[in-house]
Amino acid sequence: MIDSTDDPIEAIQLAIKREEAAYQFYMKHSKIFKNEATRKMFERLANEEILHKEKLQKELDDNYLYEM
Repeated sequence: MIDSTDDPIEAIQLAIKREEAAYQFYMKHSKIFKNEATRKMFERLANEEILHKEKLQKELDDNYLYEM
């Protein structure tokens, strides 16, 4: 669990890993179900996780890693 004592960089990196795991979860399930609507729903959810990951990575790049 993340709280106010955690390093922001570590918190963002953890969030990125969770988005990646969620993406894998949704993609795996999109391949399991034969119903097209269900499959597409899982694919849309997976794509949302990619967008979340990109936003987190941009936050990290723009506001924390510029000093490196």
